[in-house]
Amino acid sequence: MAVRLLAVSVALFTAAAAAQAQTSVKLVSNTGETAATTLASVSYAQAFTTGSNSAGYVLTRVDYKFKRSGVTPITLENTTVAIRQNSSGTPGTPVATLTDPASLPSDGLAQFTAPHGGINLAASTTYFALFLTSGLSTDQLHKTSSDAEDTGAATGWSIADSHLWSSNPIPTWTDDTTDTDSMMIAIHGYAAEPKLASNIRQGSSGIATFNTDFAQAFTTGSHSSGYRLTGVDVWGLSDATSPPTYSVSIRSDSSGSPGARVGTLTNPASLPPTTNSTVTYSAPEGGIALKANTTYFLVTDVSSGDTDTLFRTTASDAEDSNSESGWSIADTSLWRLYSSTGDWATNTRSLKIVIDGHKAPPMVGPTITITGGSAVTEGTPAVFTVTANPAPTAELPVNLNVSESFNTSFVLATDEGAKMVAIAANGTTATYSVATQNDSFAGPNGTIRVSVSAGAGYRVGGANTAIVTVMDNDVTQPGGPVGPPPPPSGGGGSPPPEPEPEPEPPPPPPPSPPRAAITVDAGCDAGLCRARAGAPVSFDDGSTGTVTRWRWDFGDGKTSRSRRPRSHTWASPGFYEVSLTVSNGTDESTASLTFLVEAAEPAGTCVAGAGTRCLLDSRYEVTVEWNNADGAGGGAAVVHAGTNESALFRFFDADNWEMLIKLLDGCSANGHVWVFGAATTDLGYVIRVTDTATGAVKEYRNEPGMPADAITDVTAFRCRP
Repeated sequence: MAVRLLAVSVALFTAAAAAQAQTSVKLVSNTGETAATTLASVSYAQAFTTGSNSAGYVLTRVDYKFKRSGVTPITLENTTVAIRQNSSGTPGTPVATLTDPASLPSDGLAQFTAPHGGINLAASTTYFALFLTSGLSTDQLHKTSSDAEDTGAATGWSIADSHLWSSNPIPTWTDDTTDTDSMMIAIHGYAAEPKLASNIRQGSSGIATFNTDFAQAFTTGSHSSGYRLTGVDVWGLSDATSPPTYSVSIRSDSSGSPGARVGTLTNPASLPPTTNSTVTYSAPEGGIALKANTTYFLVTDVSSGDTDTLFRTTASDAEDSNSESGWSIADTSLWRLYSSTGDWATNTRSLKIVIDGHKAPPMVGPTITITGGSAVTEGTPAVFTVTANPAPTAELPVNLNVSESFNTSFVLATDEGAKMVAIAANGTTATYSVATQNDSFAGPNGTIRVSVSAGAGYRVGGANTAIVTVMDNDVTQPGGPVGPPPPPSGGGGSPPPEPEPEPEPPPPPPPSPPRAAITVDAGCDAGLCRARAGAPVSFDDGSTGTVTRWRWDFGDGKTSRSRRPRSHTWASPGFYEVSLTVSNGTDESTASLTFLVEAAEPAGTCVAGAGTRCLLDSRYEVTVEWNNADGAGGGAAVVHAGTNESALFRFFDADNWEMLIKLLDGCSANGHVWVFGAATTDLGYVIRVTDTATGAVKEYRNEPGMPADAITDVTAFRCRP
């Protein structure tokens, strides 16, 4: 049966949601194929196969194409729709029973929804959707002889080319009959996100009832910054008339038993009655911090117990394939009577659980600032103090950039540019000295500027630039080195002769054409300069030729007509083009520099690069990869234009832009950061947006040859501190 790529059409800047995690879409259907009818008075089993997403899928709804005859109607009381595992080509172990719609349509799709927001399905696995009925009826279901799925199926999903049916009120499927047509169904859901650890898909082989406390050990992976646990899914149910009183928490390991409480989870409103389904116990906002390579316990502490509430267990020692590398769930669990505070006993089975969460972002190092010392006379070093807050636990190299003011030469060229100073372990300051030259030429006083550049293991603080003034000590005396001639001696003599008239000065040369050039004290590389919002950058005129007029444009609406404007600051992160236009009254020349202004106090750890754009104060990292139908591809390049909220990318030429991506802070509107995007290409691409403060990642894809859909994801990232 043909399988077609997922292509969900969305209109730009509308409220339509893009295909994304946690948004239910149609995964596969054949309800648009040519239809035939069959009576709804027998039971039907339609096989379907999931796609290859390593984390599996969440099924949220199954639609059956239904038609009323008006003679002997079917009733919902006699109808059950369920999902079962595959057992050698027939329906096997129950997975879940779906919830009936409020009513059945006269001619259309009857929608049966999954309990508790959805049920977990494994990747690349066959399941059966069952339509069970226990009463006679002349109402009809639709089937089709077509072996095709409707366009828009998720990659890898398919519906079997035949179905099973049984006339028994309670089918065993041992006497089933095969029909070469397929039942007309539509399966809705979404691709699940990877889990930290899971054994929920292992076979069930026991229960843990709520007349005991129980504890399940698990061990984290090796991510250096640790992890954030956001919730735990447990396979449980309850038939209790009075629900038990209990709490669920994460505890440390104390010699193989639960120790100190690390965090408490919030219980769901209820447990499902008799339905095999997972329920979620949620962590507080921001998650529970877990260390790397450490064992913890999920503990259920029962205060008033009963035997009608239970969690499922498994004898399998394996984790599901979507578990994070290095994570494991212990092959046993612990239990004790709920009224006891004594030792724990061992159960050879493990609780069936899913641990949700993500890798913690890298630890952010100290904030680095710099101050300058007192003014110096040429020949004396200019001293700067670099400060770390808090003190680093290991030696911390800090990147610096050294420059001097225009038209001065106190500093050798080898002492300018990129430099480094190291702050010792547990120290808070380091001194950096810049040598100055003692020459014999009179000139203007100058300044030396040292700025802190971005680097590994630290943040750049607001006070990231310091200046020390250098005083020139060479003074020229009036009249030259021998002084003016002495006055004539008194006492007679002839009067001095009349001075010769001075010759007429020659006419001034014609003005030479100007050639604009900008001198700046910021770090620049390959035509791109970098600065921090709020940090001053000094500009000077480096033009040649005759210049009588200057006009500076700093790209943010501010201009200057001074030859040497005062230092300029930008209020917001983004790209800015600075231009200098010079004129001699007749001719003009213009030079420009592009500045990437980054957040003064970054909200994340994003580092901008040729293929990486940092948005919303460097919290969100945006990259794009492209590919064509032949498999060729590569990383998209950042276009040097955009704001703190928007990014532009190109695949090929610098003047051929393919992609706009915009992030908006919608926290006050719906508690989420929004992602919008538009592309002018039919090439394949993957847009990856990473919240570097939490580690959460969202991806948006287009397949080669498909017109690119707009992205309007208004629930992309939950707002967190």
